[in-house]
Amino acid sequence: MRHAATTADNDGRVLGRVDEPILSSELEAIKTKAQEFDKEGINLIVSSPLLRARQTAQAIAELLKLEVREHENFIERDFGILNGLSWEDFSAKYPEETKGNSRNFQPELKGAETIEEVELRVKEEMEDLRHHYHHKKLLIVTHSGVIRIILREFGHYTKDESRSLQIRNLESFKIELPD
Repeated sequence: MRHAATTADNDGRVLGRVDEPILSSELEAIKTKAQEFDKEGINLIVSSPLLRARQTAQAIAELLKLEVREHENFIERDFGILNGLSWEDFSAKYPEETKGNSRNFQPELKGAETIEEVELRVKEEMEDLRHHYHHKKLLIVTHSGVIRIILREFGHYTKDESRSLQIRNLESFKIELPD
């Protein structure tokens, strides 16, 4: 599940590792999602350590009386010089950096974590979850980039399909990990 909305989401900015809180107006939508998850039988919540994911996870956990465990490897990609900027601001400030990058795919960002590095840490974390929590029904609260990787690796999406997804705040996907 993607975290609740922030001011940056509403402004069209890429947060990456910028740590911004969720909007208080999101609390009612979180409550509705929690009720959906209650019907699913979720019994553990795993969260990115970034504030927007932690706040979303904690709000759901309080309503469902569940534990939240933070997992560092579910943190959003470090987008380097794109962190905190909209694509338009980035393009204006760093026009040379837009070459080889696009709004939906940024393989060549100065100072950024590579896509391969993110893929590796997310795959390792998913394998760790499968190993340690195979008997639990988990809710993972994380970020759109991490969700795209999970969908590619475990949800049978192609790279192009996952990159074209517009993952909304509080949108969730159901996947089953193989034994």
